[in-house]
Amino acid sequence: MKRTAKILSAGTIILVFAAATTFALTDTATHDVEITVAEVALIGLNNTTLVTLNTVAPGSAGADPTGSSDTGKTVQYTSLNATGFTRDIEADIDAATPGGTSLSLACDPGGGVAGTTAGAVTLSTTPAAIVTGIGSYASTATGPTLTYQLNVTAVGSLVVGTVGTVTVTLTLAEDG
Repeated sequence: MKRTAKILSAGTIILVFAAATTFALTDTATHDVEITVAEVALIGLNNTTLVTLNTVAPGSAGADPTGSSDTGKTVQYTSLNATGFTRDIEADIDAATPGGTSLSLACDPGGGVAGTTAGAVTLSTTPAAIVTGIGSYASTATGPTLTYQLNVTAVGSLVVGTVGTVTVTLTLAEDG
């Protein structure tokens, strides 16, 4: 019987020790954290250097001259929108191009939430969308390429030596 009592006592001590370890005292404290996603509309260019476009002589007599193009700029943008809203990238120029010419601009972000290209858009002093349907999105550091194209619209209006400079403005705007 003494042996059984010793085994029971040893078992009780082990059980009490295990219970004390299992039921160790703990305490916690909690608090709330409010997270707000703010609306964002940012646009920039990889560089702001001058783009130079020229008329190009035709390959044969009797053909109309054409205009050169430039793909040396990219656009970066970050857009955080409210549910159901999208943005456009709009472009305009501050003055008319030289007589007999026009300037077009295209940008292809690739579709989806990055937006959809409007194709080559002839620029004027009235803003026009070059990319539509931009969702909540951040372009890469390089961003999509901007393609500028000088168009010859009326050969008879071209004057040799004419140089015209226009300022192109890009705006990240809410869809109208």
